[in-house]
Amino acid sequence: MGQSNTIATPSPLWRTITYAALFIIAVIKLGFMLWSTNKGFDLGDEGLYMLSLSNPEHYKVLAHGYFFNKILPLGEFTIPVSRTISICLELFGGLVFSWGVYRWLASRLSGVSFWAIWALVLIGSFQSILARCVSYNDLINFFGLTFAGVLLSSLSYESGKKQALLWMLSAFFVTFCTLFKAPVTISLSLLYFTVTTFYGPGKKLPNLAKAAAAWVVGAALTVVAYTILYNGLGWTDVISHVKATADLLNYRPIDLVLMYVIYDGTPNLVFIGLGIGIYWLCYTMIKSIAPNRTLLAFLFSSAISTAICYGAIIGLKQLLITEEQPVYFYLWVVINVLIVLVHNTYKRLGHQFRKEVFILMLFLIALPIAMIGGTNGFITETLFAFWIPWFGLATICLHWLASVGWSAVKYYVLLGAMVLATSIQFHYSKVLHPFGVPNNQSIWDQKIPLAGKDKLMLSPDVVQFFQSFQAILDAKNVKPNTPIVAFNYMPGLVYLAQGYSPGAPFYLYGNDFVRYNCHFLMTAGETIQQPPIILYRTSTFAFPRHFTCIKQGIWNDIKGYQEQIIFDPYDAVYEHEDYNNDSLYIWVPNKVN
Repeated sequence: MGQSNTIATPSPLWRTITYAALFIIAVIKLGFMLWSTNKGFDLGDEGLYMLSLSNPEHYKVLAHGYFFNKILPLGEFTIPVSRTISICLELFGGLVFSWGVYRWLASRLSGVSFWAIWALVLIGSFQSILARCVSYNDLINFFGLTFAGVLLSSLSYESGKKQALLWMLSAFFVTFCTLFKAPVTISLSLLYFTVTTFYGPGKKLPNLAKAAAAWVVGAALTVVAYTILYNGLGWTDVISHVKATADLLNYRPIDLVLMYVIYDGTPNLVFIGLGIGIYWLCYTMIKSIAPNRTLLAFLFSSAISTAICYGAIIGLKQLLITEEQPVYFYLWVVINVLIVLVHNTYKRLGHQFRKEVFILMLFLIALPIAMIGGTNGFITETLFAFWIPWFGLATICLHWLASVGWSAVKYYVLLGAMVLATSIQFHYSKVLHPFGVPNNQSIWDQKIPLAGKDKLMLSPDVVQFFQSFQAILDAKNVKPNTPIVAFNYMPGLVYLAQGYSPGAPFYLYGNDFVRYNCHFLMTAGETIQQPPIILYRTSTFAFPRHFTCIKQGIWNDIKGYQEQIIFDPYDAVYEHEDYNNDSLYIWVPNKVN
């Protein structure tokens, strides 16, 4: 590969100091996450993921539990261990991705430092507002980042056996995602074929043929790996079960696309479009009067867009999830920085690099969206390490601009803006403010130990809630592996009670999911030998609509139950539920086997 300019601006000393500081910030953030792995607990998603880890054979529909039990035979997966695995996946996925960025950059620029690239990628890591226990989302993130790193490494070669082998490996990581989230395999495959076909020299049809051959080999390796993992072709049943469950929940591709593009629950896409429009308007107005118009346009447009964003958040606070609100500032700043960096980098590219860098930029911009594909949540809710590729794009642009003597002031202003945005987002993340606990609680309130194998540290009211719940079960002599149907999406209570959720790993709130709930209640009735415990909240649980399913599916003698009510501190923080409803209703059968 031909070499371009050597990295020149800012000076080597200041760059060393800068990236050392970034590493220090990342290490502090990482250390804090490891320290907090035993603090706080989410009754929803984290409970669901832990059910899968604790009983992998029963919940193969959540394939990550079976996968981790096969490759990490730890005996029992506790909550702290699960959260540590999640951290490691994000850390090592980012490491492979950073290496791919480094390999590509080093083939074009002199003086590129791998540590500088990884430092900026680490700044973009650990920004999740979702549950912290390891899940299929963590695996998708890991395989997506690894795929990107391997594919970027392959682009450092013009052609040859090494490139072909790396294409096969990247295709393997793409197709391996099928078991955990099939839509991601489709979206990442589209990116794979786009890059391998249109990037670099050569005719497009031969490039496509080579890429297709490598993809087929990678997919074949995935089939072999699946078959070994499941000791046969049992993995095909898992995929069928996942599809059936998705159909019952109405997770059709068109519904997911409409949710992302139209509904999305938040004004994300409108904000993004508005931010781009504001930037270009400011740039057009300022370019004739200010020599540093790019930086000035960025600062001016960021101030305007942030003000608009803040006003919209305040005005729409009844429509927005509280935990998401800081994300808007985070995405605003990162997107504005990328606009400036991409625009200036593309202007300064030599003619010989423009086409290939354009394809690369499109790939890194689209990669987070591709990894989100098939996620049944709004785009802002999926703020995982999915957004790490944008930090890889930022580091490519910063290195390229430094090589052509770009202003050190601009360099540090934009880099500082990204550090500020990620720091604010981390402050409001699910680490400092554990998901599923009342909004006025923080990580510092999680200081009372809860008895059990997980050795969780929780707030006093949450500990009292779990103790009251367990006392009712103990009074009825409820043993481990008792069936528990927890409506209103409370698999965490099933996990802490060491029970299992019959028919399905979770049951959902309200009338919208009667079809899903009834299907699995009827399925459970064919398999369980004893009446289950039933948990629900009156705020959204349409009990009359489910009564027939319960009676026919799992227990004919409803009169054989006793109802007990306990205070539930979690109730008010579930955004789909009515506020000020703080009761959990527990139906326990008079006779428990």
